[in-house]
Amino acid sequence: MVSTLSARDLGQLLYLLDNDMVNKNSLESLCTRLHQNFHKQDIFKVGTALVTLLQNADLLPKPAQKLVAITFLYDMYKSDHVSLNPFAPVFIHLLNTVDNYEDNKYCQLPILNPSERQYVTQLVAGQECVQI
Repeated sequence: MVSTLSARDLGQLLYLLDNDMVNKNSLESLCTRLHQNFHKQDIFKVGTALVTLLQNADLLPKPAQKLVAITFLYDMYKSDHVSLNPFAPVFIHLLNTVDNYEDNKYCQLPILNPSERQYVTQLVAGQECVQI
């Protein structure tokens, strides 16, 4: 059985991804809050929820929200090599997606524009101080 986040935990995650929170806080601050709000044993459930949010564009309508969610996916496993991150396939897909809807109609992850792709490339390459 796959466990999911509780309603309370999902509410906390959505609060961190709220447009006002994203606009008023640094990535570092948001990542710190993420780690303060969720225990190590819950990070996979958090990551699964983040992927679900990314698959539903109307739940993260602003580009900055989408990039913070992607940053959270990376940051939760940043102490491991990116290849050990269970969400590495998400990064691979985001970086290799063709900008053609017909080619991507069966995948629900967002299509990144070139600057967003560059951000994710820097993120997974482990470059510090990446800014949105």
